[in-house]
Amino acid sequence: SASLPSLMLRLAPLAFKKAKGLSPGETIPRLAFEETVTIPQAWHDAYARLTGHVEPGVMPPCAPQVLAADLHRKILADARFPLPVLGMVHVENRIDELRGLPATASLRLRAMLANTVHTDRGIELDIQTEAFHQGQLAWRSVLRALIRNKGGSSGAKKKKRAPAEA
Repeated sequence: SASLPSLMLRLAPLAFKKAKGLSPGETIPRLAFEETVTIPQAWHDAYARLTGHVEPGVMPPCAPQVLAADLHRKILADARFPLPVLGMVHVENRIDELRGLPATASLRLRAMLANTVHTDRGIELDIQTEAFHQGQLAWRSVLRALIRNKGGSSGAKKKKRAPAEA
């Protein structure tokens, strides 16, 4: 687990990142990152205590989302991501646990930018995350975030988005 100083050092560049914004008609590239993580028993036990998860030997359903946070940070910190991160608002999250995961599983995590939509409030984007165990998709999520327009409405057509689907 990361100490507070090391976590702050990893997050600090997001606060100071120069964002060029999007030109009319420009889209955000579909950035994606992957990594393999093995969950130590001590991390699992601490997380289970914190969340009140009591099913022994089974990973809590939200744990892969926490484990993928560094992949999400990499997407937002990437020089090709043209939008400001400071002030981004978390709108919703959907998690689908396709099969139970062992508490100390080795997971292949993949996070990718998907489904960017201009709305009357700003730009909504989805970060889709998948967890593979033993080569099989076992878990997936969609995190939806909003990057608000500066100065109110963009004048764009109002779009209502369906709830996030993992």
